Amino acid sequence: MFSVEDVRPGTHITALGTDGHGKQELDPLLFAKASLIATDDHAQCVRNSEFGIALRLGLVKEDQDVALGTLLAANFARGHDDITLADLTGIAAQDVAIASYFLERLDQPLKAQPMSPASLDFSHEL
Repeated sequence: MFSVEDVRPGTHITALGTDGHGKQELDPLLFAKASLIATDDHAQCVRNSEFGIALRLGLVKEDQDVALGTLLAANFARGHDDITLADLTGIAAQDVAIASYFLERLDQPLKAQPMSPASLDFSHEL
């Protein structure tokens, strides 16, 4: 399990495959520290995932996540020191495609602009 102390500013973590009772790889405190939480299936994440654990502990609000499809369709900039999380419960092919999407962008320079879920353009809802 990743501890909140192990995560430096500017880190992005994509959590895959821990969606079952008793399974956990992220410290729930990471969700409280994150400037952005993306989920692929809100209801399923609330029931079975890392986001749901943080929610039940009172560390995040139920509406604090952003739908992954909305996030990918939006034009946003991630701040240099932002800690961001993607909590994914999708099928393996979807998880690989999403991880590849973000991995390809690691070489791109960061645009140091403040970001919050409220600042995202949700007009392209998928």
